[in-house]
Amino acid sequence: MKKEPLTSNNQPMEYGAKCFELCRELKIGKRNYYSEPPLEFTMEEFHILIDKDLVFDGTKGGLILGNSHLNGGIHLVNFTNNQTIKYFGEVEGWEYLTSPYNGFNIENFEKFKYINEGTRNTNRHIKTEFRIPENCKVLDLRNIKVPFLLIDNDEQQAIINRFATKKHINKLIEIDKINYS
Repeated sequence: MKKEPLTSNNQPMEYGAKCFELCRELKIGKRNYYSEPPLEFTMEEFHILIDKDLVFDGTKGGLILGNSHLNGGIHLVNFTNNQTIKYFGEVEGWEYLTSPYNGFNIENFEKFKYINEGTRNTNRHIKTEFRIPENCKVLDLRNIKVPFLLIDNDEQQAIINRFATKKHINKLIEIDKINYS
């Protein structure tokens, strides 16, 4: 039986909990417990988050700095059409979000997958900060209590876990430059 990850208070972790809590407080979003995505926003509701400076552009990718899963994470959203934005999931600080797949070289996308699967999260409580290379794009969402990151799901973006990112940051940047060109 798989054990659920625990928060720093030894409580079971629910991915997206901070997002769902904020949405309840603001009375925005349509929550559906029985479907994917579990949460959708109208454009009007999404603009409430934008006006509160909680939405950031992740469509070009980069190293994400911000909350760990244990501290509420960073919430991914994307457009489903011109009228609806859907909640896509949760990432955490020190993970790498690739630029959108350019459609030309599937091998690059497979390299991201190989790197991510080759170095797995071993202990959620271990910090993974490292010296950020100068040529690395950075998405700095630190000091934002409940940040939302807009991604381009139509143009597949890969998410590399923070342990693999720390170990392979220079290789990720190199592959991403080829991927994006």
